[in-house]
Amino acid sequence: VGASIARAHDFSLEVDGEERVLRAEPSALDQETAEEQVEIDDIEGEEDIDNVDHGVDANAPTLRIPGRVVHIYQVHGVNYAATVPCELSSLTNIQLAPHMINDHLGLSYITALKGVKAARQATRAPPAWVPFHVAPTSCACCAAAFTWESTFTSSAHEFCARHHCRGCGRVVCDPCSRRRECLPQYGIIEQVRVCDACFFTL
Repeated sequence: VGASIARAHDFSLEVDGEERVLRAEPSALDQETAEEQVEIDDIEGEEDIDNVDHGVDANAPTLRIPGRVVHIYQVHGVNYAATVPCELSSLTNIQLAPHMINDHLGLSYITALKGVKAARQATRAPPAWVPFHVAPTSCACCAAAFTWESTFTSSAHEFCARHHCRGCGRVVCDPCSRRRECLPQYGIIEQVRVCDACFFTL
């Protein structure tokens, strides 16, 4: 700190049409005093941080979403909408999700609402998804282990390698479900994951 202020600066000033040069002299604060002051400031700053009350004020107002709340959710890959109270648990706490930021962009809202409209005009109900805990231990499309393409075979990697086909609802591996297709008959107007079997038959 002391070293940074021990440097003079020149300023030019025009007075009555005549240019004059003013010199700003360095402060008389010596280096040792400056370092001591910095240490004192650091200590006081730490004490101030420790004294801050990080608890939640019981008298603080409760924040709520204003107006009519329309909650858009998915069932078997299809968008549905319902009006919900502002006290709904999923709206009063933060739920971490991979797409929690992108899902709240303007384009995502429009796409989701279009999906809701398409679902109401769908001609067929979407197939029910086979739950992971009752699904076979191998891909429903190629009958190979879900981790056959991976160098790891842990249960965590196996869980991440399983996917639901939106066309049939079966649990398939990633290599067998890399194709994307729109399924308007189910109300799905975006390209979604389908297995190879459904891609060639739907």
